[in-house]
Amino acid sequence: MRVRVMIAALALAVLACAAPGGAEEVVEDLAGDTPTIEATEPFPTPVGDPQPTPTQAGSDEAGDDAAPPEADSPSQGQAENACSHPYFPVIEGAAWTYQSAVGSEPPETYNVTYQDVTGDSFTYVQTWPDGSVRSEWQCSGEGGLVQTEYGQGQVTTSGGGIELETLSFDGINFPAPQDFVPGATWQASYTAAAEVQGTEIVYDIVMDYVYTNDEEITVPAGTFTAARVESIITQTGGGVDLTFNTVSWYVEGIGLVDNESETFGFESYYELVSYELP
Repeated sequence: MRVRVMIAALALAVLACAAPGGAEEVVEDLAGDTPTIEATEPFPTPVGDPQPTPTQAGSDEAGDDAAPPEADSPSQGQAENACSHPYFPVIEGAAWTYQSAVGSEPPETYNVTYQDVTGDSFTYVQTWPDGSVRSEWQCSGEGGLVQTEYGQGQVTTSGGGIELETLSFDGINFPAPQDFVPGATWQASYTAAAEVQGTEIVYDIVMDYVYTNDEEITVPAGTFTAARVESIITQTGGGVDLTFNTVSWYVEGIGLVDNESETFGFESYYELVSYELP
């Protein structure tokens, strides 16, 4: 889980500069061990090995040096629900395996599944070798998706912990299918509180998204035509303004296949390795 949350931890750790005596401790921490977010509720790793990378029907199993396969389209009969989006399929029983890395850190693998899926909400679960992180989502009446909490768990630094609490949220994280077209823009915003070394700091986060175009992308899971979504995340609070730039690629019927970002000079990515749809 260390790799996946490193960038978020660095961003929140900077807030510690606003606490008395916090600046020196944060600078020392960023130069040494990377802050990590500990999962608030560990969950067992799903039973069974990750599914193999899908290949085209009738093709031979790819060797280590073979080019990634052209991905098949998902089954038209896969189960869906009111929350499921063509580019963000919320399907209980489905699983996605990603590979993630930050900077020179070695890659880590994690799984994504959905739990407690209803007609108006679901739980997004990331399962890592050392624990899991959950995030709660709601489904709007127009078919859009909203993550109701900004960040979960605790950022731990050498100078103490940063407790996170979402106070309010507005907007949408993924627009309805009819609105998810090239050129579309949307926004989500949060007000959150972080307790830094005993001092509470209230800060605001604004996420601006734009669906720029469709383009071909190759990841370990295959080659896809994907929707490219660029986002700018602005975080203000405690006298510190931070901006993050991220690019994500979504494939119809599969969901997120790639994500790239650069923050504080660290380049990070996570990309789809394999997936299983019921």
